[in-house]
Amino acid sequence: MRPRRRPSLRLRPLEFAPTPSTSKPSKAEKVPGVWSTSSQCLNIGFRRNPQCFIGRLPFDLLVDHIFVYLSVADIIRLRRLDKAFFVLTHESTIWKRFLNCLQRPIPYFHDKQFSFGPRDFEPERLLAQISSADDNWRSEFTRVFHANTIFLDGLVYDMKLLPGGKYLVIAAKGVTHVIAVFELCGDRPDQMVFRLVSSTNLHHRAFQFQTRFMPWKGEPCIFIGYVYRAYSLGHTNNSIDLSEIDYFRTPGNLSVQYIWRWSYIKLEQLKDTTNQLPLTLTWTDWYACDEPIFDVGFFAINEVPLVAFVHGPHTVAFTNLLAEGEPRPHIAVCKTPNSSRHLRIRALRVIPRQNQFLLIQTSLENEHYAQIYRMPKFGKHNQEPDETRLLDIRGFIPSFQISDNYQSMDYIAGHTNYLQSLNYDPPPISIFVQTSNPPGLVHYTMMPMSDRADDVYYTVEGNSFTQQSRNDKEQYDVLPGIHRALVYKTVYDDATQTQGIVELRRYLNKKRPHSAYISGFREVREPLLRRYAMETWRPIPVYQTITLPNEILQRIRTAGMDAITWDEGTGRACISSGDGKIVVLDMGRALPANGTVEFLDQVATGMSVDSLSSRSAQCIY
Repeated sequence: MRPRRRPSLRLRPLEFAPTPSTSKPSKAEKVPGVWSTSSQCLNIGFRRNPQCFIGRLPFDLLVDHIFVYLSVADIIRLRRLDKAFFVLTHESTIWKRFLNCLQRPIPYFHDKQFSFGPRDFEPERLLAQISSADDNWRSEFTRVFHANTIFLDGLVYDMKLLPGGKYLVIAAKGVTHVIAVFELCGDRPDQMVFRLVSSTNLHHRAFQFQTRFMPWKGEPCIFIGYVYRAYSLGHTNNSIDLSEIDYFRTPGNLSVQYIWRWSYIKLEQLKDTTNQLPLTLTWTDWYACDEPIFDVGFFAINEVPLVAFVHGPHTVAFTNLLAEGEPRPHIAVCKTPNSSRHLRIRALRVIPRQNQFLLIQTSLENEHYAQIYRMPKFGKHNQEPDETRLLDIRGFIPSFQISDNYQSMDYIAGHTNYLQSLNYDPPPISIFVQTSNPPGLVHYTMMPMSDRADDVYYTVEGNSFTQQSRNDKEQYDVLPGIHRALVYKTVYDDATQTQGIVELRRYLNKKRPHSAYISGFREVREPLLRRYAMETWRPIPVYQTITLPNEILQRIRTAGMDAITWDEGTGRACISSGDGKIVVLDMGRALPANGTVEFLDQVATGMSVDSLSSRSAQCIY
């Protein structure tokens, strides 16, 4: 007599114990997602052998409580186990967690847990591209893998590349001034598509142009803001266009207002823009004053979008973008305990996680200070710094550049989409100082400190604030990053009245290894990629010339450079030239969809960046 077959076990998500059942699972009990065949494979694969204990575990328990202990190499090996794990290891939450550990600015993604749509593989591909860019940056022969060109009808005078290198926001002038958003996409790097997703005409030039990923009432969005100038009431000069003169200059004795305005695009609107007309933005004039507004920065606290900017020599304003009616800014007038020391603000960066902000200020004697203040409450307040540090540089400083302390809302504890990660350490803050006598570049880092496991903070006091490198030989312009920077040297051509790039270099902090590959700052942890587990950090050149194709190098030299931007994570840089073209340079490999797993497998098992398969090598520029 044949033994009676035991009932199969069916698992429902969000349960921590199997539920016996002999009925066929309904559609509602299956893993939701548009990749229906893979969702079905995932359900069937974990019900096929109930005697296997790992097959009895719910999906969320595997992803959120077990896979957090695994490295990339472990996930790749697990993917080869069977079809069910092949599908489960494509879950985007796993790869978003790895991206979080890299301490790189990362974007929002269009996805939900256990969904397998075409866009749900973006985190996995982005991790491969970031790993490739990091290898290329640390090598002694940094080069450009792919180069593409965008042809425009106008001249771009400012642009920003959002984290992930997918969205490029430009401010340009053709027949009129325009702000446009491009999506840089394509399955292969040699077939990159530049899709215009938003375009808005303006009647004035956009100064102090800024963009950022931020939430708007719980939905991820791209925020765009800028400053424009207008004559005050009763002060008009039709012969002078305020868009054509220097931002800090006012014509004669006329009164000019500086007006900051902003808009946003929901990422949900950009899911499928193939057959849609470009979106038109609706702008809101938010704040106006009689002094120049500069160092504008978006940030968010508890999903509330905010903006901070400097106006005047020692005034910082904060405003809530969710406020209804006329905005009521919180204004901090930054004073110093020593009344004889007259300081003016040079740079600002908000530290949202501790409700403070970092200022770089300069005295009349050309002494420079790094100070931390508390964020003001309602109204206007005279505030003294909580911490002050005198920088060990003197003399005239052309500019201070502070890296963006970027943190996606998906990685903040308490958020509904919080991704649990054992390896997450807040990134350091880098300060790049352009010196003039002697000409050079100085780099400081402010490392996060920790007294307890749940208490991480930034301070300018003690050994957490250190000088990393100093170059007194040549003067560079710099695009700052957290661990590295893109530096370039320009020469002004009197004949063409253009500023051309004569050299493009990469900067790498040689004193601190990649914190995601080596141990964190609180305790020793498993490296993200095991190939670095036994590697000894060795000093490499701090500045290294980036090898460019001759055609590209000749263009940015002769046609001039109007604007430049980059994304530290992917190593993608965009340079607008004076002939109305934007050159897109990729210093990380933009792999096709079918080459991502192969590349991650190679980097996880110890192969170098040059040891790629012929399939990946076919897409190199």
